[in-house]
Amino acid sequence: NWIRSAEQNPAGYNQAGDLLTADKQQIYGALLKDKGERYGMEINGTRKSGWGKGQNFDFQKTPAFSALKTKGSLDQAIQLGYQSAIRDADMAKAFSSGAPSTAQMVLWMNELSEIAVLDYIFSQQDRIGNIDYRWYWIHTDAQGEVIATDVDDAFESTPRVSMGKIKPPASIAALNPILVQKTTLGDNDAGGLIQYANYTKATGMLDGVPGVTPALAHMNKKTYDRIQKLAADFKVKGENYQVLDQEIRLFGYKDSGDKRFRQLIGNTILAADLLAKNCNSGVLSLDLVSFKSAVKGDLVAEDTSCEVR
Repeated sequence: NWIRSAEQNPAGYNQAGDLLTADKQQIYGALLKDKGERYGMEINGTRKSGWGKGQNFDFQKTPAFSALKTKGSLDQAIQLGYQSAIRDADMAKAFSSGAPSTAQMVLWMNELSEIAVLDYIFSQQDRIGNIDYRWYWIHTDAQGEVIATDVDDAFESTPRVSMGKIKPPASIAALNPILVQKTTLGDNDAGGLIQYANYTKATGMLDGVPGVTPALAHMNKKTYDRIQKLAADFKVKGENYQVLDQEIRLFGYKDSGDKRFRQLIGNTILAADLLAKNCNSGVLSLDLVSFKSAVKGDLVAEDTSCEVR
């Protein structure tokens, strides 16, 4: 409906540059038919504190985000993060089906740290409540490879509190598969504009807010390296910077587009610099292993150096 309205009356849509080419003759972009069901409190948080900063602080009190911000070994952080989160009675009810597996916690921690970095860069205003999931059965094959199998269609909308009802396919039942929720993002429209509130930045999801929430204590080395390499490119207006800048010019951006481009570049550099500072000072440990490693029971990261590889 928004696209049709903008096409029929470009002058009446105040963000026409997001949908229409400069000559207002064509629409660009993509229509996505994404799959996924809305997470409950296990990821989107209790949202008790209301829209805006409040729910973004609540978001950081979920088990996986609490684990990301808990100092100590990865195994300790997983345990303490969950225990801290379920002190809230409502959060405890969200896990009435049982505590999440270590593999599930590691998967969530990787996903949430990536979401926090991306939302910091894009100044995402409306992430909380817009995070979805899909169920998968996970097991290893005879060669030790991690295999993911979709749940039966009849169970794909099952909430976590009822996950006990989901049964593995007969073909893998004997392999002792574990059931996990994998995150999907279907709602990404509230980022990039100058007027949007960057709640990821404002509520210290990466670097903390003194007396309110600590800085990230754990991150995957590969995620850290990628953001450092991207920021390094942006600082010298390298290849990635040039391609992005050229693509933006194709759509006729002028004043507002330039500001948004500079905001994206600036946020990327800020995020990388604060993560590097915290890594070098010992606040941030690059000990978060991959999901596949966690499935195999290996919680020891191969490389935890702050030096970018």
